[in-house]
Amino acid sequence: MKTSTVILSLLVLNSSVLVGQLSASIIGNVNPILMMGSEALLALGYYGFKVIKDVRDVFDVDVSL
Repeated sequence: MKTSTVILSLLVLNSSVLVGQLSASIIGNVNPILMMGSEALLALGYYGFKVIKDVRDVFDVDVSL
């Protein structure tokens, strides 16, 4: 492995740790249950729209939402 790749990987890791600490201090007072619930809703929405898109591509059905 080249030295530049290792240095770049360490730089990215260090930057992500700093950003993580900053975001934790900013949103530290937010209820984690609320955050998990919003993530679950986003995941379900993504999955639902993906299924609708796949059905539209296969059967060529027009669904208007």
